[in-house]
Amino acid sequence: FYGPKGTRLRDWSLRTVFLVVIGGLFCVRLALLCGLIWIHQTTEREAIEEAVNKAQHDTRRAAKAINDTLSSIVPLTKSIADSLSSGAIKHAYLFDVVEKAMQENPGLFGVGAAYAPLAHPSGDTLFASYYAKLYDKNPAWQQVEDSYDYTEFKYSWYHDPMLDGAMWNEPYFEEVSQTVLAEYCEPFYRPGWSADPDEPAGIIYINYSLDFLRDLMEAEGP
Repeated sequence: FYGPKGTRLRDWSLRTVFLVVIGGLFCVRLALLCGLIWIHQTTEREAIEEAVNKAQHDTRRAAKAINDTLSSIVPLTKSIADSLSSGAIKHAYLFDVVEKAMQENPGLFGVGAAYAPLAHPSGDTLFASYYAKLYDKNPAWQQVEDSYDYTEFKYSWYHDPMLDGAMWNEPYFEEVSQTVLAEYCEPFYRPGWSADPDEPAGIIYINYSLDFLRDLMEAEGP
């Protein structure tokens, strides 16, 4: 066979032509496949990046919601403790103040006041009233001292703020409610109950259950 300008074309057998065509198509297919893989990887990478960005956004949003929720009980706890210390709230009316706090903050698990031995005006050796969602979603009053002696050294939720002042307690399993709690505490004072005016008369403590915080985090998620 002769091509343009008299150049001789190589004699190709059918098999050779077939292989060349197939090889050419394979190369085209391979190039197309590589292109599709690149597009897929790019799309997948973009999808992964989008998913990561969304997860980060949801995590930040959930973290902010939990932070805002927990932060809100700090001024509330301080307000009740300061009002007791100043006499603005009489100890006999503490029950009303606590119930109002729970009504205005329905996400709270409980609000309590634990007095040092003999510090309560009643003269009782121990006195710790706790208004909480102990067994269902309806809060009820419980006297902690009826269940255990909270002044024993092992109960750090009471001793740590009595010794070191206002603080977040390490999350702990609360025996009365049988619930893990995140809790903020603030000491209060009662002039004249002790020879040491700097000795706290007790603590106000407000808490959330970890179940509530978990549900809050999930609600803020995707």
